[in-house]
Amino acid sequence: MTWAKAAESHALQEEAESESIEEAEAIRSQSPPPSPDSEGGDSDGQFLPELYWAHPIMKVLAENLGNAGKMNRELTLVSACSGSLAESTVLQVLGISHKILSASDNDTGALDFIRANFEVEHLHDSMESQTSGQTCLLCRSKGKCCVIPKRADLFVAGLPCKPYSLQRAKRFASGSVKGHSAYDLAFGEFAEWLNVHNPKSGVFENVMGMDMGEDSADESTPLRRTPLAFCTFVSLN
Repeated sequence: MTWAKAAESHALQEEAESESIEEAEAIRSQSPPPSPDSEGGDSDGQFLPELYWAHPIMKVLAENLGNAGKMNRELTLVSACSGSLAESTVLQVLGISHKILSASDNDTGALDFIRANFEVEHLHDSMESQTSGQTCLLCRSKGKCCVIPKRADLFVAGLPCKPYSLQRAKRFASGSVKGHSAYDLAFGEFAEWLNVHNPKSGVFENVMGMDMGEDSADESTPLRRTPLAFCTFVSLN
């Protein structure tokens, strides 16, 4: 990839992002306002801000899957680099009953947030701890041993984006991506995480820059070179 092509690709990405924002705004305008009888209110009768993305998704699921899109049991979830564990909130809003088998993050603020807002069976302070079966933070406080959860229905992982982000000044400098301290999380540690947990399906989230060449001479991209098969969860029967 020449510098001219890299610049052109960057410009096209910015145009695509702008179109995505316009599309999101259009979808939001189609979402119905919450009704007084909805479950979106708090104890004072005030309604929470509308989750504009939920209505279109539920509509598509109902139109295309009908009852086939509904599970007759709890979906099981494992999460890595969990952050605020937003995936659990999304599943809850979509009416998908689920159990969080395991989650991990190395940020103490994120871990405190997860403890305060979610019921998680096992909570780890690193993917390494989660993969090796070390006693998690929750079990440690109870004097229990941990087990690696059996094959979950769904995984969600939002690995660090800094190695690939176009907002980083040295993003296209030779060796900059592979030399970044967070690079091995996706191409080493997370690959092992997937092998151990072996989930049925999942969502791997990262920035668009992961699917762009590492430098001006790179004809491929980090995403296309990875041996991992990333897929987006739609439904499980």
